[in-house]
Amino acid sequence: MDMSGGFDEYGMPGGPEAAPGRTTLGALRGAGYRYHSVRTEIRHNLVARLSMGRPTVPDLIGFEATVLPELERSLFALHDVIVIGDRGQGKSTLLRGLRELLDVWAPVIEGSVLHEHPMNPQSRWAEALIAEHGDDTPVDWVHRDTRLAELRATAATTVTDLLGDHDPAAGHGLLPAMNRGVIIIDDLGALAPRVQSALAGILSGRELTVAEDASRLPLDVLVVASMGRDDYQEDGRLIAALRDRFAGTVTTHYPPTLEDEIEVLRRRSVIGPLDSNLFIPRIPDYLVEIVARFARAVRDTTTFDPEHAGSVRFGIAALELLGGSAARRASLCQEDAIARPSDLATLLTGANLRLHAPDGDLEQERSLLEELLDDAIAQTCRSRLTDADLTIVGARIDAGVTVESGPDTGSRDLLDQLGTVPRFSHLLKQLGVNDGAETPGLAAGAVEFALEGLAARHQLVRQRTGTMNDYRAASQAGTP
Repeated sequence: MDMSGGFDEYGMPGGPEAAPGRTTLGALRGAGYRYHSVRTEIRHNLVARLSMGRPTVPDLIGFEATVLPELERSLFALHDVIVIGDRGQGKSTLLRGLRELLDVWAPVIEGSVLHEHPMNPQSRWAEALIAEHGDDTPVDWVHRDTRLAELRATAATTVTDLLGDHDPAAGHGLLPAMNRGVIIIDDLGALAPRVQSALAGILSGRELTVAEDASRLPLDVLVVASMGRDDYQEDGRLIAALRDRFAGTVTTHYPPTLEDEIEVLRRRSVIGPLDSNLFIPRIPDYLVEIVARFARAVRDTTTFDPEHAGSVRFGIAALELLGGSAARRASLCQEDAIARPSDLATLLTGANLRLHAPDGDLEQERSLLEELLDDAIAQTCRSRLTDADLTIVGARIDAGVTVESGPDTGSRDLLDQLGTVPRFSHLLKQLGVNDGAETPGLAAGAVEFALEGLAARHQLVRQRTGTMNDYRAASQAGTP
C-alpha cells in the first residue's frame, strides 16, 4: 500500500487531516510507504484532483481555461515555475495555492532540520542515524503549512539568505530550511545578478556544497517565482541562466468577463463587523455589479497609471468602502448596515487620490471618474431594470417631489421624502425586496436604484454635489 498520497476526510488528495502518531522507519516500510520527491508528490496529488474534477488551486476565478492548464502542464513536467503578469492579477494567490497539492502530513526523520524523508536521507547526520538505529529510526511528521515559504526578493537579498552559511546541513538559509517544500520568490528579477547566478546553479544541480569538506548535499525543493510582465521582458532584469532554469512559464490576466469580476469581488472582499455592536454590512447584488463595471472601466481607460488602475484590488477596496459607508450610516442612524447607491459617491475622492493620472490634473481626473461611475450605474440599471415599472416612483417626482440623499441620510428619512407611493410594495418586490417595512435599508436602496434607473432613461435629473445626490423632475432642473 502506498500511503504517500492518500486522501483527507473530505476525499481530497493529501492524506489524513489528523496528525499521525510518532512512528518508526520500519513501521513506514511495513505499511507500504514509499519515498516521493516534493515535485512527484505534487504531481501525484494533482492527478487525484484532476481525476475528481476538483480545481488545482481553489478560489481562483477566470483562470480555469487559461492559467490553470499552463500551471498544471508545468507541474506534470516537474518544472520550476515562473508566473508572469501585471499587478493585482492573482500571481501570489496562484502560487500560494500550491500548498493544497502537498500531502497534509509528511514523514521526517525525527530531529532533522532539513525535514529529510526517512527513506531518502540526504545529510551525513541522517545516514549515520539510520545506520545506527535501522528500522527503529524515529519518525515524526510535519504539516504542509510549514512546507511552503514566501520570499519578497529585493536588491538587499544575499546569497547567504538563500543558501545559508558554510554548513547548509544546519538548516540555515531559505533553500536548506525549506528542503522537501515549496519556495515562492516574489519579484524574482529584484535579486542582484550575483544572487541570481547562485540560485541558477542550485536549480541546475539540486545540491549545495558543504564548505568544510567540499561534500555535496542534495536538495529536494520546488521553486516557483513571480515577476511583472514588463520586468520579465526587460533585458538584463533576469539573467539568462536563471531564466532558463524556470522551464515552466505561466502568464496571468485580469478577470475576462464581468461575471468573473463580480465573483472575484464577492470572494476576495473583506466585509465584516467593526466590533461586536455593529452589523455585518450587506451589499445588494446590483451594487456589486456597479462596482465591477466601474473597476473594469477604470482599468480599460488609458488616462490612469495602469500600475494602480489595473489592479483587481482597486475594485475590492471600492466594494469594501461601500460596506464601510453603510456601517458608518448604521451607527449614525441606528439602522441596519445596508449599502445603497448613495454610498457610491464616496468612491470618487479616494479613487481620485489613489489613481492619480500622470498629468496631475485632479479636477479632470475626478470628472473622468465621475463619468465612468455614472456610466457603470446606467449600464447596471439598463441590465437589471428592463422589466421594472419605475413609473411608480417616477410619478412622485413628476408631481414635484424632490429627493435628496447621501451616505449619511437615514433610510427612513429618505423614504419619508418620497411620501406615500401607490403600489410601492409591488415595485419593491420587482427589485427583490419582499418587505420594505421590515427592511427600510433595502427599501431605501431600491428607491435610489429606481431613481438612478429613471435618470439613465432621462426621465428625471440627478445632480451630484460632493457626496449628495438630488433627484427632481427635468422641468425642475436647476431650481433651488
